[in-house]
Amino acid sequence: MITQDGFHDFAVRELLPADRIYPWRNTMRRIYHHSLEGQLGFYRAQLGFYRAYNDPARHPTGWTGTVGYNGTLYQHAAVWAGLAHGGPNANPHGPGYEAEGVAGEPLTAAQVATYRRIHADLAAHTGFTYVRDGTNRDFRLVEHGEAAPTACPSGRYAPLWESLNEEEELPDPRIDKLIKALGGKDAIDAWNEGGNSLLLGYALEQQKLGKAVAVIESLVAHSTEHVANHAAGVTGMVPEHSHQPGKVVR
Repeated sequence: MITQDGFHDFAVRELLPADRIYPWRNTMRRIYHHSLEGQLGFYRAQLGFYRAYNDPARHPTGWTGTVGYNGTLYQHAAVWAGLAHGGPNANPHGPGYEAEGVAGEPLTAAQVATYRRIHADLAAHTGFTYVRDGTNRDFRLVEHGEAAPTACPSGRYAPLWESLNEEEELPDPRIDKLIKALGGKDAIDAWNEGGNSLLLGYALEQQKLGKAVAVIESLVAHSTEHVANHAAGVTGMVPEHSHQPGKVVR
């Protein structure tokens, strides 16, 4: 959850110098992913501040948070703070998070879990759905190198993107039951080798069955209405009568 002052409720607050924050808010339409290219033990100084932030040569660089190897999120500014990251100038598009580690080190499982939590917090706060497609556009999960000519984050985020794909491909338990009922995956593959599609055939038969059920239900409803009309004395036929010249006598 994002707090009223713009912080992840699970983050450890280690604030950056106030002169790194621009006097406007970013749009939060994108989330940027960076590589710290170092370890927290080296970057952290007394009082919890970062040496990088205290280095005048790096002014005005700033980023929203840093995710440690162990998954701890150290947050340095509000998620909507205007900061200089993800490009040559201040970034108006969204917050940016550095991952502890260097090129060649994939994110740890703990880092992946924290980034997933960051994404969820920001999506819940903004109402946006952030997707990953390798572009620097709105409502995207963006790597630094996709926003500016840099090697950062050095391919380190592959485990995170893979975890997103795995979630999208989670099996539907109903499909699993259907596959089992049809004899298992091997049986389906064997059937399909003949140019058929057992699952497609099953789906088509289900469509036919659905139409047949609809017809039957319509006939049953009509029959029920007919019986009810008879019970009420409504037959739909001419009642008993006799004929006389020029008229019908009922």
